[in-house]
Amino acid sequence: MPNGAASGSSTPFIVSWLALQALGLMTFALRFSANYRNAMITMAFCAYLVASIVWSVNPDSSMTYVPMIVGNVIAAYLISTDLGFDQILRLCVRVIIFMAALSLALYVAGASQVIYFDAHDRINFLGTIPMRGLFPHKILAGLYMALGLIIALGAYRKRALAFIIPLLCAGILLTGSASALVVLFAGLTIYWITSMARRQDISPASFIRRIILASLVAIAGLIALWNPILEALGRDGTLTGRTVLWEWGIRAFLERPIFGWGFNAYLTSEHANAIYWAVPSFRNWEIPHFHQSFIQTGVDLGALGLLALLLVLVSVFRRSLIAALRESNRMALPGFVALCMLILAGMGMFLFINYNHFGTFFILAAFFAYRAHWPRPLPNNFGRIERIRPSEVNLRERQ
Repeated sequence: MPNGAASGSSTPFIVSWLALQALGLMTFALRFSANYRNAMITMAFCAYLVASIVWSVNPDSSMTYVPMIVGNVIAAYLISTDLGFDQILRLCVRVIIFMAALSLALYVAGASQVIYFDAHDRINFLGTIPMRGLFPHKILAGLYMALGLIIALGAYRKRALAFIIPLLCAGILLTGSASALVVLFAGLTIYWITSMARRQDISPASFIRRIILASLVAIAGLIALWNPILEALGRDGTLTGRTVLWEWGIRAFLERPIFGWGFNAYLTSEHANAIYWAVPSFRNWEIPHFHQSFIQTGVDLGALGLLALLLVLVSVFRRSLIAALRESNRMALPGFVALCMLILAGMGMFLFINYNHFGTFFILAAFFAYRAHWPRPLPNNFGRIERIRPSEVNLRERQ
């Protein structure tokens, strides 16, 4: 494979991809001044990603995939210059619903393209062959439809929800993804708790304290019921090998803790051979990543890259929480819950700083959009944010 090109890549695909990347860079240059601070953050992060090629243990792999992640970062910046986070959410949920509906139609028609062939021969929750639909994997299909269900609660009225909720629930059950069910349950719980806090006018600080307390109780209950839960979901104690991978990922991170091994380099290099020799069950398949966002980011980009990711997540969590508790925008609450679901899913999936994952684009688009359209405290309001739309704040500032 020349220059690390992926197997199966065709000339038209490569040419169209290069043209898209070039168009993205040109548009970024033209829209640089649309939001100078966000543009500078974009440039700094992209520069670090490109720099990781220098110390990468597999430069060919890094040179292939760094442009892809850079394209995701630039796309997130560009969309935030024109759309607020609520508009981005509405756009995303429309795409998810369309893909889910088409996936279900093709599945019922028996199209092999939407079938997921499980290496472990597991069936889905409805007793049939798992469906991946038009998504890359059944787990991602379930995750995206779970996100779509939560976002739809704010984007649509009751009549539309009467069709959308059963559609997405059927899709999730057909995927057979236990991860999607867990994330959906957590999302619905967070939605209910946040709605209660909003009605009671609880402050963000008080809400966080309550969430921490509830999380500790939930973790204690999870530990106590760990084996029965795994048995009910049909999973083993290693979560299908995930915990083993996490252990190896932490070891790799500690070997190069500052700058990491280079973007998408470690598992594509000879250094990863030790995993295959030590764990016989991994010898029959190629490990794409460590199935954990924070471990993978630490391995790829070191502590500096991991710190950047954590700062982005903390910023997005803080601003989305304040918006959910204080703004009248219908999309503020589902936006906060969707972000929480992605953060939770990132504990067991590689979502963030991933060259081809919607989660990477979503979290960065939220980060840039909140910074670009954030409703700052108004004078004589004692630092308290009113329940207003970002567009109203921009109008008051111009006046």
